[in-house]
Amino acid sequence: MKKWFEKLKYLLPLIGSYLGALGGQGVKFVRRFILPIILATLGYLNIGWWGILLGTFGIWTAVGYGIPDKNYPTDPNADSGSTIGRFFWNLVNKNHRLADILTRGSVGIGMCLSGLVLPIFKENWLMYIIGCLFIMIGQTVFSYRGWGEIKVGSKKLLVSDLINYGLIFTGYLLMLI
Repeated sequence: MKKWFEKLKYLLPLIGSYLGALGGQGVKFVRRFILPIILATLGYLNIGWWGILLGTFGIWTAVGYGIPDKNYPTDPNADSGSTIGRFFWNLVNKNHRLADILTRGSVGIGMCLSGLVLPIFKENWLMYIIGCLFIMIGQTVFSYRGWGEIKVGSKKLLVSDLINYGLIFTGYLLMLI
């Protein structure tokens, strides 16, 4: 079983891309529980019990990174965004794009912190840094783009989510190698 699951890690970018995008289409359970369980299991198989800390990835997918609507707070029906999104939106004088980059970059840093246990035990800091670069590029460059949908099987998934989560899980794969 361990060898089979260990080989599964090489499919992590594809699995993470699909499941991460699926989680963006209303199936939040996948991002918040299934993906963290997969990461925690791979972490455990890689470095032992401390590897379970990789599962803290789920915290960062639940934080929320919505930016307030343009007409917030004057319109009572406007989306107020997430707490962190609203913080950066106000910090950068309601510049939506910059608030998106800062908000999602903060979430990306949290995702990198979830993987910090790996280089501590494996002493592979270079792979950790490269993995974090993949995560940060996914979060700050691709995650908020409106590039439409693509049909994968019976599901319509956001192209930006597929790219973003593919990059995030490529980053985790590099950390696990």
